[in-house]
Amino acid sequence: MKNDTHRIAIIGAGKVGTAVGNLLAKQGHHLIAASAATQASLEKASPFLPEARLTLDSAEAIRDADIVLITTKDEQIKLACDEIATQGAFNASHAVIHMSGAGSLELLASAKAAGANVASIHPIQSFASVELAIEKLPGSYFGVTAEGRAKDIALGIVRDLGGKPVEVADEDKSLYHAAACITSNYLVTLLHLANKLYVASGFDESVALEAMMPLVKGTVANIESVGTVAALTGPIARGDTKVIEQHLLSLARLDDGIGGTLGTTILDVYKALGLETIDIALQKGTLSAEAAERLSAALKRT
Repeated sequence: MKNDTHRIAIIGAGKVGTAVGNLLAKQGHHLIAASAATQASLEKASPFLPEARLTLDSAEAIRDADIVLITTKDEQIKLACDEIATQGAFNASHAVIHMSGAGSLELLASAKAAGANVASIHPIQSFASVELAIEKLPGSYFGVTAEGRAKDIALGIVRDLGGKPVEVADEDKSLYHAAACITSNYLVTLLHLANKLYVASGFDESVALEAMMPLVKGTVANIESVGTVAALTGPIARGDTKVIEQHLLSLARLDDGIGGTLGTTILDVYKALGLETIDIALQKGTLSAEAAERLSAALKRT
């Protein structure tokens, strides 16, 4: 049993909140209660939070807690916090922590006004289910933004989740979250576009996805091993302007069969990413200044 255990209430027993509660209970913390907006959500969370008091009343849930983890959707954090504050449930003994990557500590202003110390912890990870969240949270990095005594508490919670904390200033949260969106969400978008191009070139859609994955996994493994710059391969890294020009012509010729303006969208994305890739290739040292100029001119040509 840990010496620095806390009495924790979870507000928002969805995938992340349920997984966090489960993991913290395993570390010896007292998960006293969890609340959710619907009874159905509580029933889903129940098997993972066997010791917690389950309730639809958020203010009641934080009774006897010293840490309040608000794990609702981003747009509901302020509403949940304000609802509890309106009922006078917060006080100076509370550390109130939300788990939004984009949201600032201002979302917890009503708790702070009641004397509570406030913080934010956000895992740089995505979760499809409670089970996967329980599996993936340990080992993930967390952005931590905190005030007062909540800083040490937040850092301790992250470590108890098996996470690796990195402090992020409140004013930098949007940049931090944009990086996470590019890493995860826009990777999905890029692979979705690539999948469409494979299909346009004759692949069955399911085969296209299957064919892509070894390349994706190999690229990620290379990045993990040697970093983004050294991992770069392909025609831009080689300075092969002719191949890039052929790509641009093929993308420009896409007909309505791939989706109307989608051809323009893919072409614009390809050009923008290509220009960024030139800079990476120059850093890698495999691309001459002259080849970079030729590639840049091709990618900027309308």
